[in-house]
Amino acid sequence: MSVDRASTPLDAPSTTTTAIVVVSGPVDHYVPTLQALRAALPSVRLLLVAAGDPVTSTIANRFAAEISQAPTLAAAVDALRGDGGTFANHVFVVTAPVLVPHGVLDRALEAVQRDLRIATVSFLSNNAGLLSIPEPNTPTFHLLASHDQHSVTRRLRGIAPAGGVVSIPIPAGSAHLLSRHALSVCNGFRHDSPYSPNGLVSEFALRAQRRGFVCAGDAGTFVLATADLGATAVDPIDDPAEGMALRGEHPFVDVAIDWAVTAPEGPAALEVRAAVAKVTGLRVTIDGRCLGDREMGTQVQTLALARELAARDDVQLVTIATNGPVPGYAFDVFNRPKVRHALIEGADVSGLPQADVLHRPYQPDTLLPIDDWRRHARRVLVTLQDLIAYEVGAYASSAQAWLDYREALRLGASRADGVIVISNDTRAQVAFERLDVAPDRLFVVPNGTDHLTGGEAESVPDELLRRGFGAGRFVFVLGANYAHKNRDLAIAAWDVVRRRHRDVSLVLCGASVPHGSSRLAEATVETSDPSSLYVLPDVTSAERNWLLRHAEVVIYPTSAEGFGLVPFEAARFGTPTVNVGFGPLREVNPTVDQPGTWGAEEFAATIIRLVADPEAAANRVAETLAAGASYTWAGTADGLVAAYRDILSRAPVR
Repeated sequence: MSVDRASTPLDAPSTTTTAIVVVSGPVDHYVPTLQALRAALPSVRLLLVAAGDPVTSTIANRFAAEISQAPTLAAAVDALRGDGGTFANHVFVVTAPVLVPHGVLDRALEAVQRDLRIATVSFLSNNAGLLSIPEPNTPTFHLLASHDQHSVTRRLRGIAPAGGVVSIPIPAGSAHLLSRHALSVCNGFRHDSPYSPNGLVSEFALRAQRRGFVCAGDAGTFVLATADLGATAVDPIDDPAEGMALRGEHPFVDVAIDWAVTAPEGPAALEVRAAVAKVTGLRVTIDGRCLGDREMGTQVQTLALARELAARDDVQLVTIATNGPVPGYAFDVFNRPKVRHALIEGADVSGLPQADVLHRPYQPDTLLPIDDWRRHARRVLVTLQDLIAYEVGAYASSAQAWLDYREALRLGASRADGVIVISNDTRAQVAFERLDVAPDRLFVVPNGTDHLTGGEAESVPDELLRRGFGAGRFVFVLGANYAHKNRDLAIAAWDVVRRRHRDVSLVLCGASVPHGSSRLAEATVETSDPSSLYVLPDVTSAERNWLLRHAEVVIYPTSAEGFGLVPFEAARFGTPTVNVGFGPLREVNPTVDQPGTWGAEEFAATIIRLVADPEAAANRVAETLAAGASYTWAGTADGLVAAYRDILSRAPVR
């Protein structure tokens, strides 16, 4: 049979479905099954085939069902033929006492109507061989107490990416939709075989495959098999006698099933693992080796996303791996109920628990042992915050060190299963540099801006007082002295401000970097009053809060950022920021009017206006806060979880 997917018309809207329930045990065990079927399929013709105890007319009448006169499933299916020996209806076969969810056939019917090559559709279940959850390839009667067939199906369909209809080698479980097209082409079920009802379905499917049909599993629908109803749901391929017979007639089935069960990149395995993560919650490991003595942007980002991931009901566990003790600024996050601390040596993750995802939420600035990580996580993701050090060799200690950094970042991005970037601007830089990251594995997940409220504790920096600062107005620059932070421009702009406001000092605060700093550039800027310029090393979080709260204006002339948290942090404390008006700073805060050029005079003009006009300063703060409202760490967690699930549904990078 040759069928063109693109040109195949949909089945006519009048196409109906007939449901057949094979009653092979005590009939009362099937009452819950019939209740569930009638609730899910109120208008479907329902036939009962009694292979064991006779079905009473009382039960049949109760569920508007017909007692089939055919003694076997094969005969009951055969009796559904229409004129010319073809089948007018699809057939839904239930071979054990199972419970189906509402809308059980919605997706399966759409699949067989859109693609005439699909012969059978089976469903996820707790007892369905390779379609089993929560234990893949392990049929079990254990299901989380808080779930049933309805709640699991809602999760499978409601959490992106919605479970797809996926290729499987043979029908699995105890509920199957059989396509009327395959039934017609393959002449229905065989009557000359000793197969059980499940075996008949499998034998039919394997014959259909010889005709060019395929079997499918609906990874967005869950059918519950319960022990108290007497369900056994042994797959026919696992039954010694039936398995031998099926293999004898269809030798290819052994290899196909073995690959589907054992290959982690197989389509069924991908969908089942993704489904398990939806039902039980994601297990995430965070590479937290950046968490040291100082709290800067990377540390803020890492802790904020870990906190928000742990707050989600669809995340089971967040393990944060560090090379040392938990720093004080991180205690709050590590004390959360679903957060675990793992102390590791270097990049050795041998002691980590198994996870769905291992995420390094910052630059792959050294060669990462991704192969080792994959032994402890199904997928590995890295974050590219920016490509500044990739593009600027001045930040490396030598030419070779720069080449090593570039190679580490390039390999980390290309070998990871997924790459997170924190702005569209960074995504554009990835394309600009032609990094080897497939577009469907690159996710834009912006940072949040709500990690500070403005009500945090504060303290005057001791070092500022020691250096002679007294009560007075000041403008403030926060950040390490990387050359691209342009602290020399801030000094030049401040000197212009001093001509109008002699009482305004300048405080620069941040760590000093060993290579590519602005130290010389800062020293060469001539100022009218160098005694009012205070250059501080890094400060504590409380001291940073005091500086942000009491500054007249924060100056942020950085020319290269991945996102830019400082303007939003300052706004939380009621302080406006003057920064460049391009790149991610324009992307995430587009409503604020910033200097149009890089000149000290224009920067100074904006600063002077804000220093002199409290209303203008307040308006700028309000505009920044309004822009920042779109960027929350809960939203960041939303984006990360969506990326994690998307990557889990794909084959890993090799």
